[in-house]
Amino acid sequence: MPEITEFPEGIAHLEIARFYTGAVSREEIERRAETTVAGTLSISAYLHGLLEHPDPAQRDPEFVLRILRERRAAYGNDPGLAGIEVMACVRAGEYARALEVTEASLRRPFTFGSPMAHDFLRALVYARAGRTNDAHTWYSLGLRALEAETADHPDAWERSDAMRWRREAEAALGK
Repeated sequence: MPEITEFPEGIAHLEIARFYTGAVSREEIERRAETTVAGTLSISAYLHGLLEHPDPAQRDPEFVLRILRERRAAYGNDPGLAGIEVMACVRAGEYARALEVTEASLRRPFTFGSPMAHDFLRALVYARAGRTNDAHTWYSLGLRALEAETADHPDAWERSDAMRWRREAEAALGK
């Protein structure tokens, strides 16, 4: 573990792991996010962690959106932060903005999450925006990628980001 603390990004990921296990409070993670320099991977880790905590009560999409909006000029067109903004908008119920960011950032934001998680997230955004055909297309792409990735070990993926977003997309699509 000492190797991970030699890099700022490693410290951020370690703190998020501690947050997920209850060893660090949400307030501490928010404080770290507020004081982290824009343009580093650390800010992405903190913001992502505040969106994907296993306990939905510990998530804080409004805080994430506030940080992103306050620092938009410093972040530029970072595809990872675009993906985080889409997740935050979805979690906050801001589907019109989620669609706007999704459409402006056609690349998959590989900074966080599995590629098929982003496909399911995009399917969810399109479903909530009433674009059912687009939603089904992205859902199908995510499903094919997930099936290919999990063919030998589907149970290992049951608690993955891809499955969480898949379930949310399915609910939005009425599946």
